Amino acid sequence: MSLQISVIFANPEKPLWLKLSLAPGSTVIDAITCSGLLERFPLLDLNRYKTGIFGRFAKLDKPLQCGDRVEIYEPISADPKQLNKRANKDRPLASSPA
Repeated sequence: MSLQISVIFANPEKPLWLKLSLAPGSTVIDAITCSGLLERFPLLDLNRYKTGIFGRFAKLDKPLQCGDRVEIYEPISADPKQLNKRANKDRPLASSPA
């Protein structure tokens, strides 16, 4: 019996959602390798990109279950906390009620 899973790569130029059948005991890295994404996107460096299953971070050696959706997340190019601080810096302070 094979595992039916999907692999999603939210590449800004061409997002992909691929469906795969894998052998029982397959892992996140097995799914990514079998998907062909590493060949299609040579700059896809799994040391920089995070991976997950259904929105939860997952290591490359995590075993998969039938129906899992393996996700590859783009690296964050800016720290959201720093962006928020910069945005708040330009806002006027709220006046206190009299």
